[in-house]
Amino acid sequence: MQSADVDDRRLVDLFALDLIDGVRSETFDRVARIASLTFDVPVALVTMLDDDDQYFCGVYGTDLTGNRRAESFCNHTVRLDDVLVVPDGTLDPRFRDLAVVTGPPHVRFYAGAPVSTPGGAHIGTLCILDVAPRDLDARQRGVLRDLADLVEIEIGHHGRALTDPLTHLANRRAFMAAADRFVALGRRRNEPVSLVFADLNGLKRVNDEFGHIVGDSLIQRAASCIDHAMRRADLAARIGGDEFAVLLLGTDAAGASQAIATIQDRIVEDNRIDRARPAPGRGPVGTCELSIAFGSATVAPDESIDTFVSRADSAMYDAKRADAARHCTA
Repeated sequence: MQSADVDDRRLVDLFALDLIDGVRSETFDRVARIASLTFDVPVALVTMLDDDDQYFCGVYGTDLTGNRRAESFCNHTVRLDDVLVVPDGTLDPRFRDLAVVTGPPHVRFYAGAPVSTPGGAHIGTLCILDVAPRDLDARQRGVLRDLADLVEIEIGHHGRALTDPLTHLANRRAFMAAADRFVALGRRRNEPVSLVFADLNGLKRVNDEFGHIVGDSLIQRAASCIDHAMRRADLAARIGGDEFAVLLLGTDAAGASQAIATIQDRIVEDNRIDRARPAPGRGPVGTCELSIAFGSATVAPDESIDTFVSRADSAMYDAKRADAARHCTA
């Protein structure tokens, strides 16, 4: 059984992949069709599960696009590390009362393999269904697992397009897809959701004086400090050349301030380590000190995503201007 913390991490990875937008994948459809023909079953699905719903991202044999997670066989499969086979759902106390068993399409047989992100989070399944009881032998279970591996390969390809290549954080597209779903999840759970914006100070000067290799190293250091300060259920993204954002699930304004303080502690330690490890071409000691300006916002009831993001962005720039003013008067 997955813990709440593990399931939250699973949701973060799912949201950032932007796979549950209602548009089916041709590759997933193809795998579902192969699974149906291989096992001679009428229905095969590639599914993705959030906290409440199951989405059919690859389909063969049905016009349905999804159902409630609690009403699905896959709700159990996604919690496992192995193939789940249910020879007859009407005889299994876990599934005999499901609507798809007691009513149309009257599913009897189910087999599913969990599909995971490259990081190991189980976000969905590849499953096959029949209206007649049946079973799978060990060889057939292995084939189903092999087909699920093809789904995972496609998930990996898709994920690379949503990952910043320099920092390996989520990119802007992944962040915007996740932000909408983070806020919706927080509202369903009646939990606060906060957003931290971060802007790397002095990157242009570093690039101009020491070159982009040094500047890229500074970006990577900033990303590392942000990423390592976050909890499993948070999502850190690089959304611009020198800008980062962190979505904080179940976190109010005070929690966002604490998250910023934690990142700042990491920055202090990173600078201490970096000063002790000079690199050629950096210039005088202190010229590449890591410095970041922060701003945050906690989403308000009924607030739009654009307004929420804009408020955090404005708070960050207010902090940046205030810091510049302090240095000017010092």
